[in-house]
Amino acid sequence: MAKSLKSTVLLISLCEHSKKNTIQSFLKGIGDLYNIGFQPQIASLYPPVQFPVSRGTPMISPLVRWDHSEDYFFYRYSGYDKIFSRERIVTISIAIKEFEYLSGHITDGKNLLPVIVYLLLIWQMIGSNNFEIIEGDKSVDDIACEKLPVQFLSNSDEDNEYMNTEDIYKELRLRGYQYTGLFHLLKSASITGKSGHIRWPINYTAFMGNMLQMKILSFNSKNHYAFLSHYKSVDFVTDLPVHIYDCLDAIVSGGIEICGIKATAISRRLTKIQTIYEEYSFIPYRDNAMMSLKDVVRMSVHIALECYEMINIRVIEFIEDSDIVLLDDLFTPIVQEVLNNLPLVRSNLTNSLTQNNTPTHT
Repeated sequence: MAKSLKSTVLLISLCEHSKKNTIQSFLKGIGDLYNIGFQPQIASLYPPVQFPVSRGTPMISPLVRWDHSEDYFFYRYSGYDKIFSRERIVTISIAIKEFEYLSGHITDGKNLLPVIVYLLLIWQMIGSNNFEIIEGDKSVDDIACEKLPVQFLSNSDEDNEYMNTEDIYKELRLRGYQYTGLFHLLKSASITGKSGHIRWPINYTAFMGNMLQMKILSFNSKNHYAFLSHYKSVDFVTDLPVHIYDCLDAIVSGGIEICGIKATAISRRLTKIQTIYEEYSFIPYRDNAMMSLKDVVRMSVHIALECYEMINIRVIEFIEDSDIVLLDDLFTPIVQEVLNNLPLVRSNLTNSLTQNNTPTHT
């Protein structure tokens, strides 16, 4: 049977008939599961422990011995001043070059600070790759360098990545997430949101932000979510596929693993939007048909938005001295009316007039 299995399959026996001590074989199998990354609940093998334990309970520490026979190398991070105080005040502004990339993290029209940035600031403060965040008397985040055994999991046919960048961020915009810049790097994704690819942004904070966007895609809901997770940093690789493993409760991409994800739905900003009725129609470019200025401008704006994915639009209309323009002939009011019907688009329209030219009424 073992010869017929793939080389990636690992056989773990919980019972060996050739040995008399079946309990020892069973416990050894549980230990093998732990060594490949699983978390067996071994406390279920014993009666419940009543705390505090009695004074005569033996200690486990004398049974543990450190093996110092081998030397290992570890990363040493430098470049930050050592902080001796228990408090650090950080000014975060997109006007500061270090935080310029955060301008692309827009949720419900607001420029919010990603949760990853909080972890980054704490990591810089304590200068360690293993730390814990405490809220009150409860542990919030815990980082450990243990790689999940994702090589033993197979992908299903539903993981085919049919969605491209345009499809992904169109769906996210409909849910109220207007990501741009370094937070706009999902290259492809499956319909279920379980797998995809991310362009490497040379920025770990933005990279993990794009990983969390995959989790948003996997939710069959239009709600907004705030995330609470455990983050692990392991060896980085050049290929950047991203996968969501529900059985391990984790998102894995490159050298980053985000585990124990808890999403909390948050209320969205309620806006009153008038219902817009539109229709799709085919309009030939060379039919020599007469169209109103309003229809021409509307069609041109829609074509431009289809060709270029934008949410911040700036329009300038220039009027020269030689132009005889009436107020009813200006383009910008028509463009403004068209853009006002698109709730996810923000516009900045300007009329540039010369000193001797001012539009007049009819």
